[in-house]
Amino acid sequence: MLDKPYKNKYGSYEQIFFKTQTAQREHKSRSRLSLHPTKTPFSVVERKTFQNLLTDFSRIAMLHQVLRDLESLPHPALVIEADYGDFLNPEKLEHSYKSSYCYRLLAELQAMHPKLPIIFART
Repeated sequence: MLDKPYKNKYGSYEQIFFKTQTAQREHKSRSRLSLHPTKTPFSVVERKTFQNLLTDFSRIAMLHQVLRDLESLPHPALVIEADYGDFLNPEKLEHSYKSSYCYRLLAELQAMHPKLPIIFART
């Protein structure tokens, strides 16, 4: 997370950078990243792959508990490593769930956890 000043107005905004495990393996950097302690709190992110979230749909009460715990932390986010449309595509779902069921559960997650940003980030 990085606090950056606005270019054209007073104030600042937070930039949060994510890197998936696949991107980390494929990235060939010549430099090494060194994190130094700061007083700025870091974001806490719960990452879910497409298949991981489908599995969690079968244990929806447990998923809600995990998200409630996540919401209690400073700067939380749920990052889903898939497109929103993947959960509505019968071919991607491979008959595990109906797309209407997935749509209802995604809406439920957003309605029951309004303070938790849910980010669909395929890449």
